[in-house]
Amino acid sequence: MQSTQSDAQITQSGQAMKINNNTTHAMKELFSTTIGPNGTFKGIITPGQTLTITKNGDILCKDIQFINPTSIVLTKAASSLYSTYGDGSSTFITLSSEIFTNSFKYICEGCPVTRVCNGLQVAMSDVSRHIESISVQINDEIFEKLAFNLLNTKVTKNLAKIAAPLLVKAIKNISQSQFQDTNMVEIMKMNEGEASDTRYVEGLVLDHAGRHYAMPTKLDDVVIMVTNMSLEYEKPEITAQFVYSNAQQREDLIKHEREFILAKARAIAAFGTDIKNSTGKSLMVVSEKGIDPFSLEILAKAGILALRRAKRRNLERLLYMCGGNIISQVNQLDINNLGYCQRVRTRIIGEDKYTFIEGTPYKGSCTILVRGSTANQIKRLQSAIRASLKALNMTYLNKKVV
Repeated sequence: MQSTQSDAQITQSGQAMKINNNTTHAMKELFSTTIGPNGTFKGIITPGQTLTITKNGDILCKDIQFINPTSIVLTKAASSLYSTYGDGSSTFITLSSEIFTNSFKYICEGCPVTRVCNGLQVAMSDVSRHIESISVQINDEIFEKLAFNLLNTKVTKNLAKIAAPLLVKAIKNISQSQFQDTNMVEIMKMNEGEASDTRYVEGLVLDHAGRHYAMPTKLDDVVIMVTNMSLEYEKPEITAQFVYSNAQQREDLIKHEREFILAKARAIAAFGTDIKNSTGKSLMVVSEKGIDPFSLEILAKAGILALRRAKRRNLERLLYMCGGNIISQVNQLDINNLGYCQRVRTRIIGEDKYTFIEGTPYKGSCTILVRGSTANQIKRLQSAIRASLKALNMTYLNKKVV
């Protein structure tokens, strides 16, 4: 007792369990009302004074500041469950709280705590066996109904009807890859139109486009070069110094550095021209690094569409759906290292630019284009689709449903 802090709260024997019982009861009242299609939305004001309207259990667990240790344990476990399965956080907290409340009644009647815990373990084993015995094999009809039910608990019924077939297509697409990774499904938002215009794209949609006015916006029969070569000045990764004794040496240094970068751009431009002349295909460059204006000018004159600073995940998606390899050096420029797609289109919506890469030859990655009239509507639909994808993917892997 002497080592405890002066502001520590001390309870009598047995009081801690009563406090925990009150906590679980309050948790059940909070989360049980969000379950199902008729669940109520909660308005949360974050410490940054932003308003969030949601009934997603995982968002509630993260945005509400819980103090009681029992509530923290429950929310951490629910968040872990959500990150693995994509759903069930509110149901988990509600069931756990109800189990604790009923167990507390038996303990108050004199039943030992160890006996209650052992009984719960036996019950869990029995329930697991019962669920396994009543589970049925899924088919396309059941799978689409499951997708609708998952979405219906998070968005309106009309939106769930529209988005459910899109999720089924996305899961079947990535299931044809050996990894079956839901992260390979790009969920791209577009601030235009209505939420009912949300659609599935058999390809990839990037939220940027060419950075030169002369670059083409429409390409057909396209080979894609995925690269991490830098076509701009970069700071060295280690501490380095360039020593010169006069202005002429400094100018020569700048000139040679510029020539080093432009030589790579010219090599890519010549490579694209050779491909166009020999096969009739157009070249598109997607780079993880930057491309400076001088290099963009060279590529644009060769009729090459170049996208810079693409996300690493998008490079992986392109390799999945288009084929090819990442090119790191100029001497790797070979048509066998390139991917392929049927068409590339660039769309400008307000100040935002989007690049559509469609007609890809391979499966394993795709895009769900989320549209809406308000930022809150888009965010809610994005969150619902991302969570439902995980749950559907686990079901598709197990091939069973209750």
